Amino acid sequence: MTRPRSISTRQCQPATSTSPLAAPRSLTAGAAAALLATAAVLVLLPLAAHARPLINAPIVSSTGAITTAHPSDPRALRYLNDVSVGSAFQIKFTCDATDQAFCRNAESALQRAAQRIASVFKFRRTMTVSVAMFLPCETSTPDPESCDEYSTLGFALPTTRIPVIHKDDGVTYMYPTSLLKQLDLAGVAEGQVPWPEHDILARFNSLRNWWFSTSGTNMNSTQRDLEFVATHELYHGLGFGDDLAMSNQFDQKSPELLPYYNSFAPETQPPPSATVNTMPYNGNVFFRFAEPSIWNRFTYLADRPVLDYYKVLNDTFNALVQAKSPALQTVNVAETKAVAYSPASVISALQRNEKAGTIMEALHAYGTTANKLVFKTGAWPSGTTLTSNLVLESSLDPFMDGSSLAHTTITANVTSEFLMVYATAVRSFKTAIDATKAPVSGIGPITKDVLLAMGYTSADAQGFTSRKDVADIDPRALRAPGTSSTGDGTNSTMTKKSAAAATVMGTPVMSAVGALAAALAAAWI
Repeated sequence: MTRPRSISTRQCQPATSTSPLAAPRSLTAGAAAALLATAAVLVLLPLAAHARPLINAPIVSSTGAITTAHPSDPRALRYLNDVSVGSAFQIKFTCDATDQAFCRNAESALQRAAQRIASVFKFRRTMTVSVAMFLPCETSTPDPESCDEYSTLGFALPTTRIPVIHKDDGVTYMYPTSLLKQLDLAGVAEGQVPWPEHDILARFNSLRNWWFSTSGTNMNSTQRDLEFVATHELYHGLGFGDDLAMSNQFDQKSPELLPYYNSFAPETQPPPSATVNTMPYNGNVFFRFAEPSIWNRFTYLADRPVLDYYKVLNDTFNALVQAKSPALQTVNVAETKAVAYSPASVISALQRNEKAGTIMEALHAYGTTANKLVFKTGAWPSGTTLTSNLVLESSLDPFMDGSSLAHTTITANVTSEFLMVYATAVRSFKTAIDATKAPVSGIGPITKDVLLAMGYTSADAQGFTSRKDVADIDPRALRAPGTSSTGDGTNSTMTKKSAAAATVMGTPVMSAVGALAAALAAAWI
């Protein structure tokens, strides 16, 4: 799945819930770090104004909200509503707060965020989203010192990815279901894809000082524009920043990065869905490296495809397995005949391999050096008319899980591509749009191109993007025709805690980028 990347002033973990209507439950630090979402730290220049209306904004419809007693806090209420934003989004909205007016304002802000996206893209099939405004640690009066969720703003992530095989290179890429729903691959229209209950999971802190563009007041320096934050997070939910090939820092004290690894058995197809407290990656067992995401088809590190680095590590691991290396310690996992390994033993074996060790160091060195990571929209498929490049965030040293690699470079803050930077000036959405002369949606032209490259369709296109001639869904992930296409696969090997910690550790020792060039030349296969 995408790691949650919580928006937090101190890199805290996102709050969680076991289901859209259940009370949000506290995540352990490890479990929160394990969620693959993408969020940003949005630090707000005061000055605000009312949001401009969108052109041809999709119509919002509602089933009618209901309010019930909060199950954990007698001072709070739970506000529930189902909202449709045109044919683009079906949102199940839950709000835990002491003020129903706040919940209605938050709901409207989230609707406007979804409308912004739906005004820029058109969608073949409706995406389902679970959105909750949560109370940190399930209370309206949390202790800032003991409640890890207190400082969290929010996060969003795609819940499920489906394996898709590209015909030109034969590589399997993981597609978020929100994207796969928009494509014409065999099995989609036939109802053979096991869609999850929700394609996107989003959570926002009810106790933060949110500002709403409809409030009639100017935003002050202590407030955050919820519509701005929600648009950023929903964009992550669509797949922006969904890196699986180089964002795993197994040991925060070690200057190395590597791909995510699967903690579910290979025969589990499609892969299990991520939830607010479980995920199928980077757990306490290592079956194999995760397949790269569709995002990774377009990412280039130091002018080389990220997949080149990935291939060295994947091939090295496979060679160790085939050689039955004693360095790999096996782990017994019930209900599967597949061999699982101790993650620490795998990483240690890779570190001792000259090629693999060099690659992991290079991923970290380049991943913490500005302007080394680029998303090239013209990378695939052959014949695409897209040519733009987006420089991604690789300037943070030490590496920051949830901020590094999954966002636009911070220097884009003063341009029309500001939406997906990990930290932004303290300002309202409209102020940012006006200052940068961005489109009224807030989605810059290259930021839009990124999703178009992945397979989404522009709202002004004549038809829909086609990928049926260049890709196929892995047949193992498809259901037989006529069977139910709704499901959220689970597996006993899924992790509830991550091997990586969420707290940023001290600055690790890093090899100079220049010194890696010669070593890398010998590492490529």
